[in-house]
Amino acid sequence: MNIVLRTIALATALGLAGAATAQEVNLRGVLSGGNVISATESPATGEVAAVLAEDGTLQLDLVFAGLEPGATGAAL
Repeated sequence: MNIVLRTIALATALGLAGAATAQEVNLRGVLSGGNVISATESPATGEVAAVLAEDGTLQLDLVFAGLEPGATGAAL
């Protein structure tokens, strides 16, 4: 499962678990080739942030850099 889906799943689970307290949940993740299963030497890096608001809305912000021209895919 990629990092974005894991982030969404975790944010949702935390939101459901914390629904009684109605708190905002903030999560962050750093992305790099060395952090994936079958680590790569990719120069690409990134960061993902997820905010699960008190009203249940989920906002994801993803920033990345260093993908080589002609890249046909990326795994987060």
